[in-house]
Amino acid sequence: AKMNEAISFLHEKGKTVFLAMPHIFRDRTRKRYEKNYGKLEEQFDGVLVRNMESVQFLREHSYEKTIVADHHIYQFNHYAKEFWKKYVSELSAPLELNCHELSELGCEGMELLIYGYLPMMVSAQCVQKTTAGCAHQTGFLTMKDRCQKSFQVKNCCEECYNIIYNTAPVVLIDQKREIERLSPAALRLAFTLEDEQRTRQMLALYQEVFLNKAEIGELPFDSDRKMMSTRHLIDGEDRIIVKGAVDNLLERTERIWTKDGLRDITAEDKDKIQRQNQKFSMEGLR
Repeated sequence: AKMNEAISFLHEKGKTVFLAMPHIFRDRTRKRYEKNYGKLEEQFDGVLVRNMESVQFLREHSYEKTIVADHHIYQFNHYAKEFWKKYVSELSAPLELNCHELSELGCEGMELLIYGYLPMMVSAQCVQKTTAGCAHQTGFLTMKDRCQKSFQVKNCCEECYNIIYNTAPVVLIDQKREIERLSPAALRLAFTLEDEQRTRQMLALYQEVFLNKAEIGELPFDSDRKMMSTRHLIDGEDRIIVKGAVDNLLERTERIWTKDGLRDITAEDKDKIQRQNQKFSMEGLR
C-alpha cells in the first residue's frame, strides 16, 4: 500500500518510476513476477535489469516500456554494447572502467552512477541463515572482517539471496568536468544504506554541483593569502583542504586533530608546530 502511494505521488509530480529487478532471477522469482506482471506493466514506467534471465522474462511478455541494463551487466567493449542494444532500451556505464576507458567506449546514451554503496558480493548463500537461522524477513545485518571493518548485508528474503555492500560509497560528484566530457545521457544517485540526513545531504550536493553549476575544484596560491585551497568530496563529505605558509595557517586554525581525537588548538600546540617547521627549514625541507 505504501509503495502504491509513493508511486502515485511521484507520478503526480511528473516523475517517472522504474522498478529495479532482482540481482538473481530464479524460478521462484519468475513465478512471483508472473503473478504480479499486471502491476509491473501498469504502475512502472520502466525497469532496471541486472541479469539475462530478467531480460528473457520481459521478452517473453513482449514488454514495451523502457528497459535499462544496470552496470553489473557486462558491457565493457563495443561488441558487448552492440549485443545489449538488441535487447534493452538503455545501457549503464560500467564502473570498472576508468575515465579514459569510458571515453573510448563512449558514454553517450548511457546512464552513469555517480553516488552509491556498491554491492561487493551478491550471494545465494544466506548469511542470516548460516549465522543465526532464517528469520524469513528482509532486513540488514552487519559483518566484520579481520580488520574490524563493518559491511552491511541486505537479506533479500523474497528472492533468497544476500547483497554485501562495500564499506564506503562511490562518490564521483567531484569529477564534474570529466563527467561532462563523457556526456552520459543520465546520472544516477543510488541510495541503499543512507538515512534521511545523508540522503538530503547528497541530493543537495548534487543540486549544487550539477544543477546550480557550483565548482568543486581549486583556488590557486596567491601572494596575499599565502595559501592555496582545493575542494574535495571525502567519504561523501564536502571538504576544503588548504596548504600554505605555516604562520598564516596557524592564525586561522581553531582546532587540531591529534592521536586522541579532535580538540581546540592551544598556544603551546602552535609554538610546537612553529618549532618543528623551523627545524624542517634548517634541514632544507618544506
